[in-house]
Amino acid sequence: MNAVPRKTAWILTQPAFERLLAELGADRTQAGHKYEALRAKLVTFFVVRAAPAPEDHADEVLNRLGRRIQEGVEVNNLFAYTASVARRYWKELLRARLRESSAVADGAALMLPEPGGSSEVRATCFEKCWRSLSEKSRRLMTLYCQGDWRARIARRRQMASQLRLSSTALRIRVHRIRAWLEKCVIACRETMLDAND
Repeated sequence: MNAVPRKTAWILTQPAFERLLAELGADRTQAGHKYEALRAKLVTFFVVRAAPAPEDHADEVLNRLGRRIQEGVEVNNLFAYTASVARRYWKELLRARLRESSAVADGAALMLPEPGGSSEVRATCFEKCWRSLSEKSRRLMTLYCQGDWRARIARRRQMASQLRLSSTALRIRVHRIRAWLEKCVIACRETMLDAND
């Protein structure tokens, strides 16, 4: 869940950053220390909730805070307001994670060949195998498989670039994860069906 759930990301501009520092204190050095302390608290907020990339999420909350201040939102208690922005953002992340899980579950039948037998057994085995993958592999598969084909093409290029891989190397990595999932589901299904006989 590294991705920011906003549809259009907003980057903290220098004027917005200056206004945020001014809200933290008149003395620039002291305001800088308060900014770093606030960021550390936000990182802890996301670490405690086991969010991947807590530093990125802390930065996004500060970006949103800076944007609201620049837009003229009146803030009486900056720390309490920051906490409310962080909580709202955390809820967005949870909703995005839920959508990802749903998309993966919907795409499971497309990702794996259709074995015979109960669809309930297959779904149970897929869920078990999916959970045994690393968070990084689950994230990779989720991003790789989501969206319509045009969106997938652009996202896969971006993913390959971010991972410093060629498109072919990314496809091979996804293929290996998919092949492992297929074997895991088949083995699990056979074990469950044998146990029921």
